[in-house]
Amino acid sequence: MSPDTSEDDRAAAAAVDAASLSPNRRNEVWSNVSSPNSQFDELGLKVQRAQYEVDKIRGTATVGGITVEVDAKNRLVAVDHPDAESILAAYEAALRDKQPKVDEAMRDVLSDPHAQAVSTFLETNDSGEEARRRRIAKTDERYFEKFRQDPLGRNR
Repeated sequence: MSPDTSEDDRAAAAAVDAASLSPNRRNEVWSNVSSPNSQFDELGLKVQRAQYEVDKIRGTATVGGITVEVDAKNRLVAVDHPDAESILAAYEAALRDKQPKVDEAMRDVLSDPHAQAVSTFLETNDSGEEARRRRIAKTDERYFEKFRQDPLGRNR
């Protein structure tokens, strides 16, 4: 390595060669790569901050007297219209209608043993994902219930 190579670049290069090292040396190399001061941790923090900001983003538009609000993931968040409850019910029905079609389109991929192995690995190593999904579902459910009670948003 040249003298201009950064500490993190050297650690990353060492990590690539770590497979040929003894277990003790391999652990030492990996601890250098994943040290609290590494650029990887810094990047992780940047990603978390960006995700936090993105989660707060809302888009709002009014067309023909109907105001719609969406979140950064294109989910319908609010509808302001006298028929808002019907519009929301139609939206939820459309979501239910599309899911079996998505499942069918993905069937070949999801039934592949390699895809199942990757999926199992990811599910096993991401224990917080299910809790996050449940929390989001509960939040959505509460929001839609508030929306049904106050479709014009006067009390929000």
